[in-house]
Amino acid sequence: MLIGPVAVAALAALAVGPATPGRRRAIAFAAAVCTVGSLAGWAAGRRARATPAGRVTAALAAMGLRLGPALVALGWLQSAGGPLAADGADGYLVIFYLATLAAEVIRTIMNERRGARRRRDTTTI
Repeated sequence: MLIGPVAVAALAALAVGPATPGRRRAIAFAAAVCTVGSLAGWAAGRRARATPAGRVTAALAAMGLRLGPALVALGWLQSAGGPLAADGADGYLVIFYLATLAAEVIRTIMNERRGARRRRDTTTI
């Protein structure tokens, strides 16, 4: 579920508009940055969650690792992006990041509901 939103958004971006080499590079760049950030955030979110403090720390680390690469890439594109910036990589970066963020929110909601259902099923009256 982590790579799917970026793949769908990248395929949609490739399908719409002219197929220029620069545009393809911009889409590939943005997809790679968002995929790396998404996987890093997922890995951090899976770590030490035994205590409430561990869960908060894991959530904050996951958020930072998911957002960090996209912000660094966006800053680089705005300052010295050259041809990638001219081909619209910044816009693709924002769109792909929002797609991964939406997928992560949906995944978190589904996992919390599943966990609440398990807790309800295991309690005895």
